[in-house]
Formats: sequence, C-alpha cells, structure tokens
Amino acid sequence: MGLGLTVASAIVMLLVLTVIGYLSKRLFGKFMHHVFAKMLEKTPGLGALYNSIRQMVDALSGRNKDTFRRVVLVQYPRKDCWSIAFVTHEQPTAFSEAIGRPVVNVFIPAAPAPTSGFILQVPPEEIRETKLKVSEALGLLMSFGAVIPKGEDQA
Repeated sequence: MGLGLTVASAIVMLLVLTVIGYLSKRLFGKFMHHVFAKMLEKTPGLGALYNSIRQMVDALSGRNKDTFRRVVLVQYPRKDCWSIAFVTHEQPTAFSEAIGRPVVNVFIPAAPAPTSGFILQVPPEEIRETKLKVSEALGLLMSFGAVIPKGEDQA
C-alpha cells in the first residue's frame, strides 16, 4: 500500500505542477512580457531599438504578414546581377517626390542573416516578380542558396 500511495502522490503532484506551469505561462507570463515590453519601450535609446527589432522579428517570423508584401528580384549590386528582395512599401510618397518618379521600397536581406541588409527605392519597371513565398525566400537566404523551394527544378 505504501508504494501505491507514493505513485499516486507523484502523479497528483505532476498534474498539479503541470497545471500551475501552464497557468503561469499563459497568464503570468503574458503579463510579465507586457510589463517588460512597456518598460523597454519607455527607456530612452532602447525604446526605438526594441521596437525596430520587434518589428523585424515579427516580419521574419510571419506574425506581421504586411511587412514583406512579396518576393521580387532587383538588379543589385550592379546591372545583370539579380538579388532577392522583399517589397516593403508600394508607393512611398516622400521618396517618389524626391526622386521625381514612382518608386517602390524594397529590402535586400543579407545571407545567411536576413535581419540585416539594404533598403532601396527602385522604379517599378526595374522589379521582376517571383512566385516565391516569403518563407521560401528566407529559407533560400539562410541556406546560402542551397535549399531550393519546392516545385523548382533541382539538378
């Protein structure tokens, strides 16, 4: 009877700890994350950096699907040399007015760390559309071009 009581106690303790862990992660964890995020946002210097990093992480993780609208190719760093780019804004008025013609904002990520790269303002006629999804393009970048998206011809 002593062994049965010990096993039953262990099972009950495991269930109690699992429920407490789940609740603390869901309720207390979200509350603490919110408090910590607000504190960082209000810290001079760190607030802007935190917001920028959070927006980039949201974009790369797919949580903010509007950041990278579509995957395109642009000639960069020179003519006839094509780079993967993400359209981030279709008609940035401030840049179009400054340049004197319509442009599109594109982000050209660096491989294999797509969190860094270049933002270019490119005339729409110089952009080539692709059928790639954002996740496929990110996989291609992070693999140094070795992981070819499904459906593509593989040699």
